[in-house]
Amino acid sequence: MNDLTKNNHYIYNEEFFIIKLIAYWFILQIFFNDIGNLFTIRIGINLRPDRILFLFIILKTIQLLQKCEFTIKINSIEILILILFSVLLISCIVSGAIHHPKNRHLSTIFNFVAIPGIVFFIARRLEFDSAKIKELYKYFFIIGLYLSFIAFCEHFSIRQLVYPKYIMDPSVGIHWGRARGPFVQAAFLGTILSLLFITSLFYLQCVTKWKTLIYVGLFTMFTSIYFTYTKSNWVMVFTSLLVLGIFSVKFRKFIILFVILLFTLYFSGALNKLSPNRSLFNERQHSIDDRKNIMLAAYLMFLDKPFYGFGYGTFEAKNDKYFVGLKNVELRGDGEGNHNLILGLLAETGLVGTIPFILIIFTILAKSFSLHRKINNYAFFEGQIPLVNISILAGYFIASQLFDPRFSAMLNSLVYITSGITCSMHERYIQNRMFL
Repeated sequence: MNDLTKNNHYIYNEEFFIIKLIAYWFILQIFFNDIGNLFTIRIGINLRPDRILFLFIILKTIQLLQKCEFTIKINSIEILILILFSVLLISCIVSGAIHHPKNRHLSTIFNFVAIPGIVFFIARRLEFDSAKIKELYKYFFIIGLYLSFIAFCEHFSIRQLVYPKYIMDPSVGIHWGRARGPFVQAAFLGTILSLLFITSLFYLQCVTKWKTLIYVGLFTMFTSIYFTYTKSNWVMVFTSLLVLGIFSVKFRKFIILFVILLFTLYFSGALNKLSPNRSLFNERQHSIDDRKNIMLAAYLMFLDKPFYGFGYGTFEAKNDKYFVGLKNVELRGDGEGNHNLILGLLAETGLVGTIPFILIIFTILAKSFSLHRKINNYAFFEGQIPLVNISILAGYFIASQLFDPRFSAMLNSLVYITSGITCSMHERYIQNRMFL
């Protein structure tokens, strides 16, 4: 074995190791967070096992990049991520929101941009083949299986099997009475499960063994999304499936059969929260009115300060007068926070903070479409990975107009790692390094 072959073998093994570490990091985020505070050391910031592992992943990546002969330069997406992070941080400092107790707004900047941005940076510099993708998505399936199991236990009140135990404490988190998972927030559980449902659907096509288990896992994930009783979650999974069904020949048959089954259940009345006679989309009218009021208030704030906004993290502090004169309902939505990502960014950071985020999403979509067009639709891994990413991004973007995803580092990092994989493949295709 010559030196070049040895170096390539070393790099491949190191990349595989880093991908496993990333999978473990996602698992750790389920159990180690600011809610349960398990094994948390407070030293100005909360030092936890997941954060220690994340730092180790960064160091391993730096070490690996020093060994690589092929250098991937910073691209437009990473520049936009840096711009977005800088704008949000400066806005947070100038507005004074950075001094909020427990670093609430500063932490959302890291959960929304910094941590997912680093994940994207790392993923884009790894070379993904079928073995690496299957390894990562195998762990994503395991995570989805666990989260859906917990959701079932929550729904049927099987307390003994729920861990962490705080999940069954009604005083912790919000949305008590729905499936909330370890995030104790139904919207985060449902959107994460929606994303994992799509990656698991892809994983199903990649394996020959354990297909029955994966089918069971897909059923439990989808049912758990239903058990969250949250409209944004339903919108995300349906949007992702619709996009995947339109663009992917490989998934179309499965999705058509799946949609037929869903329509059968819908018209049968078996789904008591989603049927012709009863649906969350025509129930909870006060909640719908609240969302309309919040969106209108955010829009009026944007009109007042369209370029720089009122400052990142100031929506609650500055929006009171913008609710005056709005539709008089029992709950006007004032005090509930922001439930629309784009309008929230427009109100707080204006066009300066919103345009970079929109450009990030649409630039990734453009690269995904470009990769798919250049590769034969029947080259499964290379051809379907960008379509999976497009469906996830579309679902995430549409659903984020109904809730605020900035608080969940896990959700945003899952979105960015699937994007990073696609951009990595696109990069290597351009450089003629991908084996097709």
